[in-house]
Amino acid sequence: MNQLPSLRVLPPPPPGKTGWPWTEETPPFEVPAGAPMPRISIVTPSYMQGQYLEETIRSILLQGYPNLEYVVMDGGSTDETVPLLEKYAPWLAAWRSEKDRGQTSAINKGLRIITGDIVAYINSDDWYHPGALQAVARRAMEHPEENWWVGWVDNCPEGRPPERKLSSFTNLVEFLGRTEAVQQPGVFWRRDLGRKAGFFIEDMHFLFDHEYWVRFLLAGARPVNLDAPIANFRIHGGSKTYSKQYLFMRELWTATRRHRHAVTEQQWREIVDRVRDYEAEYFVQSIYGVLAKGDRLAALGYLLQTFTLAPRIEPPSIYLGAWFRTLFTGKPPEWFGK
Repeated sequence: MNQLPSLRVLPPPPPGKTGWPWTEETPPFEVPAGAPMPRISIVTPSYMQGQYLEETIRSILLQGYPNLEYVVMDGGSTDETVPLLEKYAPWLAAWRSEKDRGQTSAINKGLRIITGDIVAYINSDDWYHPGALQAVARRAMEHPEENWWVGWVDNCPEGRPPERKLSSFTNLVEFLGRTEAVQQPGVFWRRDLGRKAGFFIEDMHFLFDHEYWVRFLLAGARPVNLDAPIANFRIHGGSKTYSKQYLFMRELWTATRRHRHAVTEQQWREIVDRVRDYEAEYFVQSIYGVLAKGDRLAALGYLLQTFTLAPRIEPPSIYLGAWFRTLFTGKPPEWFGK
């Protein structure tokens, strides 16, 4: 990186773009006297997200944090991604645009070349809050014994107000039975912890991060809540979690079963109950989601998968209502999506 990125040296924002991170920046980090400043390495995996990528890039470069190593690993996009990367190349530690095996492959490529003390990855359609990196660095400098941090994440659905999500759980059993215990865009960890955990599983495409956090837990780490806004998670029609929900649930079971050895038989039964409860709720949401798009056939497919889960759907009228709406009205309830 040539120099501390700032609005003065970065390319101007596109016409009509104002506010953070287009016309606003984070003031430079004030390093406490005599304290070594950790290098923060961030990896962005990317593929055909050129319409969002520039906001991601600028939200990282304009953090006012001088000891930054930022790499972008693109899967061979044919949209505006490559021109954007070329435009911001002077401020990137590295970037590539080549065919890969998917998101986890791209992240692992980045993890193999970074050199920082603190590590994170953020997707090419998400973006950081101003001051996020400084909050992480300050905490890491004040508490060298900590090795895993999580911050507040704002879920940002298109056309709707953001909803703030907090990371929280109490133990491994509770964590394995959930998927949102840790909000990925708000996560940072020391590279030493990452070395213990290894790399992301490249055969997973939805819950590879959830499975990775389990390995952190098994390595003895516990996340420290930063109590600060760190990142924004953009929810849109192309988001993987929302466009292929049935695969999401399949990976939830894969990630859970992978670590069955780490719990007792009684704990395993509790975890299975948690996952099945979540699965029941998730399928109902999926049914209404595809009905909102006018796809009654997909809704019927979800309903057929919920026969064994029906006793877990409370109250039962929700399940019966899903059948009624799929077969007769073809529309979700008015409250859905609000």
